[in-house]
This record gives sequence, structure tokens and C-alpha cells, in this order.
Amino acid sequence: MESIVVLTATYNHPEELKKLYSSLKNQQDKRFTWFVVNDGSRQETVDAITAMQDENALQMKVIHHTNRGKSRSINAALDAMDDGVDFILIIDDDENLNDSAIEIVRKYVEEYKGSECGAIHFNRFDSDKNEIIAYPYFENDFYMSYQLHKAKKYNADGYVGYFTDKLGSLRFTEFENEKYSGPATLMMKVTSKSRFLWSHEVLGTTSYLDGGITKQGRRLRVKNPLSMIEYCTQLQVKDSGLKYRLGFSMQGFAYMFISKKKYSEIKSLGLEINKLNKLMYFPGLILSIKWKKYLK
Repeated sequence: MESIVVLTATYNHPEELKKLYSSLKNQQDKRFTWFVVNDGSRQETVDAITAMQDENALQMKVIHHTNRGKSRSINAALDAMDDGVDFILIIDDDENLNDSAIEIVRKYVEEYKGSECGAIHFNRFDSDKNEIIAYPYFENDFYMSYQLHKAKKYNADGYVGYFTDKLGSLRFTEFENEKYSGPATLMMKVTSKSRFLWSHEVLGTTSYLDGGITKQGRRLRVKNPLSMIEYCTQLQVKDSGLKYRLGFSMQGFAYMFISKKKYSEIKSLGLEINKLNKLMYFPGLILSIKWKKYLK
């Protein structure tokens, strides 16, 4: 039987974590492990996790460490993952999964395990706006790279899971003094060597938290410029199209100026100055001046 892990990194959201825990206990298919990484939360969250473990209602694995950020927490969990896991579904601590979520995921794992599929995106429902966070919403599944999906201006803010045979040793890059790396950087690493499946299924609901990663927007990204340079360079592929390649070249240079690193120091991240994107060098400088307000 395929082994599924639900991976959650949490930071000072004990009440939201309890709601997620409740939805996991209500799953029709309970044949999964919940792996929780406590990213240096206050004691209230630690106590909540301990109470969940003591209840023994789910198979749980827990790591506690100092605050390192979500991407580093996910890396820590991936490094500590047991052998034999087939699929890892990443779920934030403010989610509420439908009772059939794991059952749906298992069907996909059974169908696509061993195929060319490396990652699967599942939809979610925005409880604030009372709508599915997918524009347009497709009734059928399809393969498409993240870059092409973005270039087509499709919006799908949901849950992503990885087949471990395709994930392998791939991880979020950890940059000194940075705690954030966009989830898409790992998606693009994995699916550069496999395929990205976009499922039509909705697994749960969310309500965006004030102070959460989504609502922090550009401010969070500007404070983690090296991670964002990596993201921008990953979009320098044919599927992104000329417009997006130029746009993300400009952003990449903006983050370079914000990082105060010389070009020679960040060239290894893939930010190249060639005939195409060198046109975006000075616009990137201007953009960096505009974005510096987010550093205050």
C-alpha cells in the first residue's frame, strides 16, 4: 500500500493548527502520517502539539527547532523522512481539509506512482471569498509546467504534493540570513526533470491569516532577495514566454541590487547578462529603488 505523509510547518498558530488536526482526524482514509515541524513557536503551540500527540488519534512525527522559516522547516522534515514514503503532501497550518482529502490523494498516488509525474497540485476553497482559488477552474486534470501555467495567467493557490522518487535529494536552497523561499522554487526543481499535474480536485478550505506568508507579499520577498533571484532565474525558460522572461529578468536584477551583492557573487544562481535580459539591467535598478521602501 502506498505510504502518504502530510507535512506541516507551523509557527505560532496553535488555534489554526488545532483546526487542521481536527480535519485530519475526520479523514475517511486515516492511512497516513502527519509530520509536524514546529518552527520555533511559543510554548502555547508546543503544548498544543504535545496534546495532539498524547491523544494518539493519528500517526504523528514531530520535530521542534529554532525559528528558521517555512522552507528550511520543510527541508528538515524531508531530511528526516522515513524510508518507504511514496508521496508527501504539504499542508499549511491554517488549512481545513475535507473529509475525503486523503482518500482523493491516495487515488492519485495509486494512479500516477511510477509514471512521469513528479508533483501534483490540488485546489482549495477560499472560505473568505466563498470560491475556489483557481482561475480558470478546469474540470479535467492536465499536465503543464509551472512556468507556462504562470505565463497563461492561470491562478491556482492550492496544495502541492511530491512523489519521493522524483523529489529525491532536491530541497529548497538555504541562503544565509534568509528564512523564506517561495514554494514554486521546489516545484520547478522537481518538475524540471519530471511533469507537473494540475488536478481539478478540491481538498480543503483556507482563510488567509493577517501576517501570514501570502499577505506579506512583496515585503517578504524583498527581505529574502537571494531566494527571489533563484525564483526569477527559474522562470528563464521557453515556457515562460518572452514577456515574462524579460519581466522576471528585471525583477531578478532588482533583487540583486537589493541584496547588495556583486553580479559575480550571484551569477551562480543563474542570473545571466545576455543579449536578451541585459535590457532589463537598468530597469531593474530603478525597480530596486522603488522596492526599498519595503525594507523599512
